[in-house]
Amino acid sequence: MSAGPAGVPAGVRWPAEWERHDATWIAWPHHEPDWPGKFGPIPWVYAEIARALATEPKLLALDEPAAGMNATEKQSLRRLLETIRASGTTILLIEHDMRLVMGLCDRVLVLNHGRRIAEGAPADVQRDPTVIGAYLGGTHREAATT
Repeated sequence: MSAGPAGVPAGVRWPAEWERHDATWIAWPHHEPDWPGKFGPIPWVYAEIARALATEPKLLALDEPAAGMNATEKQSLRRLLETIRASGTTILLIEHDMRLVMGLCDRVLVLNHGRRIAEGAPADVQRDPTVIGAYLGGTHREAATT
């Protein structure tokens, strides 16, 4: 175990094998070997991400990683995903938390009932009348004509 980067809470250590795989941004309290089972969803998400990163993927697919997290945990997850992306790993994010999606993603694809209704830059997708109609009320036809 070794010390992690600045800002990591006291008592958190980094497993040496994670450093070998350049996953040093994921912390694991050394005194809590069964930590994921005790503290809600974020430790499980971090454990699964760490496990996936150990294979040195070019693409990391994540399905609803923010499910069950509070706002603080989501911010922590976002910072982690930004770090992973900055390291050169592409992230495929399937997520319903639009604040997380719009703040993290370069490109967004929106599905409604399994059909693509919009694709593009986050700002463009947010303004798309079909997306607004599908997720904020109205029908596709009404949204497309307003």
